[in-house]
Amino acid sequence: MHSLRPKVSIITPTLNREAMLPAIHQCVLGQTVTDWEWIVVDDSPQPSAFLSAQLDPRIRYLHVGQGMTVGEKRNLANRCALADTVAHFDDDDYYSPGYLDYMLAALDESGADMAKLSAFFIYSPVYQKFAYWDLLEKTGVHFIWSDQPVQMVQMGAGESIFQDNHLGYGFSYVYRKKVWQANPFAAVSFNEDTPFLKQSMAQGFQLELRADSAGLSVHFLHNTNTSVCFPQYVIPFVLVQSLFPHLPNLAASHHD
Repeated sequence: MHSLRPKVSIITPTLNREAMLPAIHQCVLGQTVTDWEWIVVDDSPQPSAFLSAQLDPRIRYLHVGQGMTVGEKRNLANRCALADTVAHFDDDDYYSPGYLDYMLAALDESGADMAKLSAFFIYSPVYQKFAYWDLLEKTGVHFIWSDQPVQMVQMGAGESIFQDNHLGYGFSYVYRKKVWQANPFAAVSFNEDTPFLKQSMAQGFQLELRADSAGLSVHFLHNTNTSVCFPQYVIPFVLVQSLFPHLPNLAASHHD
């Protein structure tokens, strides 16, 4: 039996991603933490046939009739959230079964109000390669991964492009709902995450940064999302298989 107030509210904004929803659904259902609710806010022209058919009472699918920015969808999901803790699960990323367990423990152990990954794995269906990016390692050789051919850049100390990037990439945000109540997301669809975190820290909320060294998640960088990543390391697929034994089929589902 689950309590009326779940341990965590997972929130997912989505738009025209019907083909990806079964994969993120499996990520949510596969979590070792089971006392959750999953709130999906969808402003696609038509409701999701897949999510509309789900009978799990922990899944709350909200199809809205008008277009909304990503920030507005995150705000709506937070307003609906019943838990005191909120976790972002983006519709196009992968979260391993132990992901929520680890991130919630990071909050509890540190006493922080917010937690996120400061280093994470990346998969690009465009390049069909995996990479690893330590966002706290701000100098030296980095690769530029986007929907364009790979480039390499040598980053020097004080490069403004990297100053706050460890605060962004909100796919791994986990925070107490009181943080959002004090500082809702801006009504924008790009870079709504970094200002949210910076303003929250300015208000005195504490942030815990954790590097993913165990295969907690994979950030997918495909040609329909807005991210550009700057990883330092390309990962051989044979190593990825040991970290993410179920990832090859999932990766195939993200080709555009």
